[in-house]
Amino acid sequence: MYRKTTGIKICIIAITVLCIMILSGAELSYAAKPENEKNIIILNSYHRGFEWTDDIVSSFMEELGRHTSHENVSYFIEYMDWKKYPTQSNLENFYESLNYKYRNQKIDMIVATDDKALEMAVRYRKEILSDAPIVFAGVSGKSFENIAKGQSHLTGVIEEADIKKTIDLATAINPRMNRIYVIHDYTESGIAMGRSVTDYVKNAGYRINVISIAPMSEADIALTVKTLPKDSIILMTSFSRDSLGRSVDNPSFTEKIAKEASVPVFSLYDFNIGRGAIGGNVLSGTVQGKLAAELCAKILKKGDIEAIPVIKEDTSRFIVDYNTLSRFGLSLEHIPRDSEILNKPLSFMEVNKSVLYSIIAAFILLGIFVLTLSLNTRKLIYTQKILQENNDQLNTLFEQVHASEEKLRDMAYYDPLTKLSNRSSLNEDIAWHIENFASSKAALMIVDIDNFKYINDTMGHTFGDELLVAAAKKLSEFENESLKIYRISGDEFIIWVTDRSCDIKSIAERIIQSFKNALYVQASKIQTSVSIGIACYPDHALDSLELFKNADIAMYEAKRQGREQFVYFNEELNRAIIERAFIEQNLQNAMEDNEMMLHYQPQYSLDSEKVSGFEALIRWNSPQLGMVPPLKFIKIAEDSQKIVTIGKWVFEESCKFMRNLYDKGYDDLIISVNISVVQLIQEDFTEFIIDMIEKYDVKSSSVELEITETALIQSVDEAYEKLIELKSKGISIALDDFGTGFSSLSYLKMLPIHTLKIDKSFIDDIVTSRLTQNLVGSVVSLAHSMNLSVVAEGVETREQMEFIKKEGFDKIQGYYFSKPVCEADAIKLIDYRRSKSS
Repeated sequence: MYRKTTGIKICIIAITVLCIMILSGAELSYAAKPENEKNIIILNSYHRGFEWTDDIVSSFMEELGRHTSHENVSYFIEYMDWKKYPTQSNLENFYESLNYKYRNQKIDMIVATDDKALEMAVRYRKEILSDAPIVFAGVSGKSFENIAKGQSHLTGVIEEADIKKTIDLATAINPRMNRIYVIHDYTESGIAMGRSVTDYVKNAGYRINVISIAPMSEADIALTVKTLPKDSIILMTSFSRDSLGRSVDNPSFTEKIAKEASVPVFSLYDFNIGRGAIGGNVLSGTVQGKLAAELCAKILKKGDIEAIPVIKEDTSRFIVDYNTLSRFGLSLEHIPRDSEILNKPLSFMEVNKSVLYSIIAAFILLGIFVLTLSLNTRKLIYTQKILQENNDQLNTLFEQVHASEEKLRDMAYYDPLTKLSNRSSLNEDIAWHIENFASSKAALMIVDIDNFKYINDTMGHTFGDELLVAAAKKLSEFENESLKIYRISGDEFIIWVTDRSCDIKSIAERIIQSFKNALYVQASKIQTSVSIGIACYPDHALDSLELFKNADIAMYEAKRQGREQFVYFNEELNRAIIERAFIEQNLQNAMEDNEMMLHYQPQYSLDSEKVSGFEALIRWNSPQLGMVPPLKFIKIAEDSQKIVTIGKWVFEESCKFMRNLYDKGYDDLIISVNISVVQLIQEDFTEFIIDMIEKYDVKSSSVELEITETALIQSVDEAYEKLIELKSKGISIALDDFGTGFSSLSYLKMLPIHTLKIDKSFIDDIVTSRLTQNLVGSVVSLAHSMNLSVVAEGVETREQMEFIKKEGFDKIQGYYFSKPVCEADAIKLIDYRRSKSS
């Protein structure tokens, strides 16, 4: 046994050393090289350490090494780091680096991993890379067609996810499944991936709804997936940056989502398997790299790249995670026989083979010795001695089995890091309390360390683990017979209080106060805080699952209110979640059932005192919910991506309205349409706006797009070029609700806007507040100096109107003149105001 273990360790060390030598040597060039040496440059779109990229590179080099074992090959590996820095300056710096290193270096082969690397290779190979042939991997079919159009001496491996096998697996596991929640980032490739899933499911004839989870922070997405309906799954695609612009490690993010989600998680990439995703037919960087290496070997051998076709099939692998299947109580009966199964447990025979063989051997020896004793009494003493020795061995084996059982129990009921009790122990304690003291009150408190992820990311996971240990030690000071501490996952601790006489509020206040004293980790002084959510039994829940859910809702409300505080669960919090779910459910078919309508609120020119245009405002009249205010459903529509369909409908209806005004002789008015940030970042946004204007023969100058200050600033990088293009077509851009967001004057100079709309909150007290008067007056003067038109929103009284007119506003809108009205009333209003002014 010792020799076997030692041999395995030696093999592992040897393989590790060999890999380090290969990876380290891959980027080195030598002073003296054989004349027949082949130089291969590997261009990577992303960074070293990104699993997908590392898998492609390592498998490519390993496989090519097998095919070229008798040839001299030198590798040059470059990383573009496009996920972290998707900017023009990064491309320019990368080009300068390639130009400096390789302009005078002979390159025999270019290997490009992912889209951006292939784009760079195609663009600059003639200029600085010896016009070498290109082999690519990890590039989608659509990207390949766009990039390689008109190119020769190029082949590679197309990355196409076979979604059908994964969906078939999901439906086999859960026949009632009818929703797929797709998580992807809102980069161009992320949006394309989300759209690809939607198109595939629709075209394949599945009766399944595909819902993209809106751009949010990691924490918000984790909270969202907790309450998904049971008839759904989650599909992880590409996710490298959240809505706050922070870089995200996809495998770690998948692991977090899988822990929080109440439904199974599937993935399109193999590096997420073993991180909480069930699996399916996944794209594999290892397979892509191996296939690319085979193509390179053929080219190096035959020298004719044009005769080698692009590979489009067999670039994925079918793999499932047994642990994740078990978590949801799923069996292997629906898994294809040739699938790879990760973490499949060994049978009892396989685990305890040596123990069983030892016991069987011992009993055989005992039988032999008993038989020998009966046949030869002269060997009685010797036989007794042998029996005693074997009996001692058996006792030792049974002691080992007993020790293993104790160790397994510790692993099952205690957190290995903090030594606190874990979730299994907590579930048993709650169940025991409910069974034995059903009428006795208790409380479950979720204690979450504020900003732990930031500390973990900046200081490292080892530091983060030691911080958790220190926090556990501090919390353990509160433990007694009726108050027990648990760690269930990440930075979340649970306090279970069973003494009905305990003052829960006092306990929460003392815990928060205790964390005001700094923790000491690795000789560093760390100042942190905690947020606490509290749910009480039986007032708030009657079982452990409900207690967890309700305490978690309260904890996130505590964080929303500013952290470092505690919140009790209440029905108002629960009703808000239920109401959101109900609104989202009814929103699914609102457009198809014609429940949406448009009203138009007029804008008046202070110079001409005539109607100068209208703002289109959506209304939702639901048979189940009645009239739903936009403030209640617009955010939900954005989160569920329904806002894209709704927004297109609103814009087209507004163009129809303008066409109708034209036909009645009113061609000097403007229609203002509100645009969501989710619409703005869609790839076809600009094309759609222009197509609708042309379809209804509306002048571009008659259209104004209203974008809120916060939304525009959040998406300024994605939106700027689109707004510049729309502005060049004569379309006006209005900055809506100015003063409610960042209110950065520097943005006014940078953004391509024509109109500034002052928010109603400033207009409300403009007559009575000197501070508001001075502030608004300054903004109007500044806007006019920048040739911007200024509109006052929410004007309700004559006093407000008179003051606004004196301050030099250009237009006003509000209930003082008219509330939003239907199309027929809007036309009557134009006729009335124009006849009155004339």
